[in-house]
Amino acid sequence: MAASSDLTEPAQSDAQRIKAEQVRAVYRGLPLSLGIILINSSILVFSLRHVVEQETLLAWYGIVWLLVVVRWVKLRRFLAADPPPRRMGVWARWALLGACLSGAAWGATAILLWPHGSAEHQALLVIVMVGMTAGAISTLAPLLAASLGFIYVALLPLLGRFMLLPGEIALSLALLTLAFLLGLTVAALHTNRLVVEGLRTRFRREEAEAKVRHQAYYDELTNLPNRRLFLDRLRQQLAHARRHGQFGAVFFVDMDHFKHINDLLGHPAGDALLCEVARRLAGRFREEDTAARLSGDEFVILLTDLGRERDRVIEGVEQVARDLQRLLAQPYRCGDHELHLTASMGMALFPEDGESPEDIMKHADTAMYRAKEQGRDAFQRFLPSMQMAVQQRLTVEKELRNALSSDQLSLHYQCQVDSYGRLHGLEALLRWRHPRRGLILPGEFIPVAEETGLIFELSNWVLQQVVGDILRVATAFGDKPFPIVSLNLSPREFRRPGFVDRVDTAIRQAGILPDRLRL
Repeated sequence: MAASSDLTEPAQSDAQRIKAEQVRAVYRGLPLSLGIILINSSILVFSLRHVVEQETLLAWYGIVWLLVVVRWVKLRRFLAADPPPRRMGVWARWALLGACLSGAAWGATAILLWPHGSAEHQALLVIVMVGMTAGAISTLAPLLAASLGFIYVALLPLLGRFMLLPGEIALSLALLTLAFLLGLTVAALHTNRLVVEGLRTRFRREEAEAKVRHQAYYDELTNLPNRRLFLDRLRQQLAHARRHGQFGAVFFVDMDHFKHINDLLGHPAGDALLCEVARRLAGRFREEDTAARLSGDEFVILLTDLGRERDRVIEGVEQVARDLQRLLAQPYRCGDHELHLTASMGMALFPEDGESPEDIMKHADTAMYRAKEQGRDAFQRFLPSMQMAVQQRLTVEKELRNALSSDQLSLHYQCQVDSYGRLHGLEALLRWRHPRRGLILPGEFIPVAEETGLIFELSNWVLQQVVGDILRVATAFGDKPFPIVSLNLSPREFRRPGFVDRVDTAIRQAGILPDRLRL
């Protein structure tokens, strides 16, 4: 599926990549090299036609042409095959063999085509040989063995020819040829080193750029696409769906009670668990689909080209949801522990459930939270009514924040009596008097307060009010028996750090007896 990285495969070493690029460089330079060989060989044959036997000259010329054709065929096959780095060794050997055979053909000129009776033609042959070997530095230098093979096979026969000639001039020519051969060797080594260093620098830069791109578009832990890349793909698929009349779907997946894993086993175990979830998701879908990690234990899945018939598409995605629930509910191994997790999932269809990628994501998220409200390990498809409920909840949250600062909250005390009607205690009840809607009961705003964290501010406000009322009533009661006041608190309050200290501080500041308050 579409969750792979753009980075180079880890198994592909720098040495392999450099070697592969060296071979490619040699083959890329082969057309120029073959063209120069044909031009120089033709010039040489034309110039020596009167001083060298025709049969020998044409035979040599035919061998040169044959080698050119063979090397050209190899070039075409190389370009057609576009071999991967692991196969470059074979093509490097072919390049080395072609260079050595070509060098041998040119070296044979010092033996077969040497114009014994013409110093001018000898000079011409030497100049052509010098040009050919010097040119090999630029065309064959990426492969050091190929360049040195051509140079030595081509020049050693010429060196031998000069050493066999009589006279001091011949010896000087031999020494000059040897010096030239050594100079070419140094030049080939230097050029090859520059090529390798240049390739290494280029690959390091490309790797750094690829790493930056990867970090920008992929999740570092799971290697799945991140929110940015997911939204980009969703934007493309939304346009595609509208253009072709196809449906797509976005799944919002949240692992149930994942925080317990981090709390009990530590974050490394939690990270390993997330990687396993990512592996299962990445292996479940088609190549054109996308699984991504948003943050924490939240994942999203993009399904594309699901069809044009809405009812069949809905039936299909519901089956996908059931399969996902079974897949994610399979046991997880974490060290010596076998863990069991479930997932809550929400789904939104596109293009019908949103005008933009952000809207579709939001609606899938809304459906997922509805699944959690149903007890978790559930799946919900987005419905417009869910969005209305969300809007209502946001309105309640906004107005509740305002109620805390504008004196709209009040406490009512309900008497607790026994079967004889005797007063045993009081229960403090929170009420919200809305300026437009009138009295709002706790069942409407307490769940919103718990979801948003406003419950802590409400609890603190109620606690301060209750201890103050206890002090005032206790003063009025005097020595008479004082009823215990019960105060209801959210379970989240009991788990909050510093809870006992806050209650103790409120009691001491109010100056009341602790046994007059029940939580």
